[in-house]
Amino acid sequence: MYFRILAVDDDPLALELLEGVLSRKGCTVDAAASGTEAMRLLERERYDVVFTDLKMPYVSGIEVLKSARQHDSEVLVVVCTGYSSLESAIESIRAGAYDYLTKPFTADEILVVLKNALEKIQLKRKNARLLEKMEGILTELKARGGIDSRALVRLPSPGGFQGQRQPEDKEEKKAEYLGSLKELKDLAQLKREGLISSQEFKQLKGKLLGQ
Repeated sequence: MYFRILAVDDDPLALELLEGVLSRKGCTVDAAASGTEAMRLLERERYDVVFTDLKMPYVSGIEVLKSARQHDSEVLVVVCTGYSSLESAIESIRAGAYDYLTKPFTADEILVVLKNALEKIQLKRKNARLLEKMEGILTELKARGGIDSRALVRLPSPGGFQGQRQPEDKEEKKAEYLGSLKELKDLAQLKREGLISSQEFKQLKGKLLGQ
């Protein structure tokens, strides 16, 4: 998958470390040496993850965080600071920060946060594609006057679809049915693998079954 990251820090050494480490994972990384520069980049580019220093002159990391979230509510923002305190951590989280790093941080610490962030983004994208696919299948079935959605959870009997009228083309309807049943099985597999939560499974299943 393609990911674009913004690194923001007014400390040249910290910015160089961030940019170098983040680039290791094959991500496209833009570097901003100030909050003001970061604001300009956020105006014209879309980012998946933003790493920003907290204490910067003129435009603070909190302002960068809020601007990033205003431009894209899905962006994950990691706040980095050498001024470690409970108050600054709480302020960052309340403003919508995804995670929090304390300076001096190591390359390994950056990579752990990045790995978790990218996994979360990948999961969201996978769920979005699955939901879109399910909604497309359900829309097509309804457009064709297809199967009662409640029947999707029952296997067809040898004599056809129990309790329903015989379709004009039984084989075609059976194929549609089995295709939808496969989507349910794929969804259950995602839940077993821990890629979606029980609540997400319930919501996606409800979408597929028209509940």
